[in-house]
Amino acid sequence: MKKRNTLVIIFFLVFACTLFGQNVSGGTIYSARGDDFVILRDGKRILYDANRLNEGSVTFIPGDNFQTGPRSSADIQFGENGPLLKIVENSSIALVNNGSSQSSLLTLNLFYGRIRVKNLDGGPVIHIGSYNGLVEIKRGDAGIDYIIRSDAITLQPENSPASPVLFVTNFAGEVNVFPANDGAAVSTLPQLLVREEETVSVEFVSSLSYVERNSLESSTADFWRIYDFAPVPVSSAAIVELPDSGAEISSGDSAATETVPLPSETAVSSNVEEIPYTLLPVENPAYEVLAKRKNNALIASLVFLAGGLVLEGVALYNQKVGNVDTSYFLSLSGILVSSAGVVSLIHGLTIHLDE
Repeated sequence: MKKRNTLVIIFFLVFACTLFGQNVSGGTIYSARGDDFVILRDGKRILYDANRLNEGSVTFIPGDNFQTGPRSSADIQFGENGPLLKIVENSSIALVNNGSSQSSLLTLNLFYGRIRVKNLDGGPVIHIGSYNGLVEIKRGDAGIDYIIRSDAITLQPENSPASPVLFVTNFAGEVNVFPANDGAAVSTLPQLLVREEETVSVEFVSSLSYVERNSLESSTADFWRIYDFAPVPVSSAAIVELPDSGAEISSGDSAATETVPLPSETAVSSNVEEIPYTLLPVENPAYEVLAKRKNNALIASLVFLAGGLVLEGVALYNQKVGNVDTSYFLSLSGILVSSAGVVSLIHGLTIHLDE
């Protein structure tokens, strides 16, 4: 009977550790170029270079804000054969929900910059939020820019500070845009289909969204041909070939790959004028409170279960040496402490961070 109780306790310990590890799962940064990368996590600013990220051991978990500096880009994959995310220079993006088995929704917030997303058939629905609206990628390959473009026509009043505009390009697949409208819920917003090889821009001015449709620009295709997805360690589906604009850009051309344009520009130029941009830290108090509560509950369950296991072991020893009363008392105490651990474990597992 004592051996059976011990095995049950060990099982719960392993089970808790496994689930605790799964809780922090997210994306894996598997490729990077450059030397200016920052992850904001739990109030800490962690610096990385490409050599560290290329090891494939750095993760991008819910609550993280990943930022890239000049001439720095990174590739992230969410699970084996899962969606791919390309982040180029001068960008800031946060992971809200990792699209795990408990949720079929992968949610990110793009604060500024340029990203490209590839979502395979059968993958989670991807939502990418910004101040100007929400992008939904059910499947396919899309580029999302939330930047200030000097060449774009703006509806902002004269002499007002420049504001980023949301540009959504559908290279292939099913992509929708929900323009923002004065804080309205997504379910109440109009859904705009972005057709293949089309770019939809959304500008938010005076509590209203202004939408414009354009065909895919050659400069956009050229940009993402330079910043194509890096090869995935375990090959997924082939990357979509972008339409040829006629420009000769070779992936092996050192001049094309080493001279990186700012994300605010639409053409590759040797005379690029930098414009101001702001990297915003992620602020999600509700998530932080729930995460702390969940972690505390799981840690407490491990402590209680470990304590119960120790008490059961001491009880077995006393039984062998003939201290029957002491053995009974210790065994009962072990059961009570282990029960408290099980209760704490169940409580921790019922706290959902994506609420």
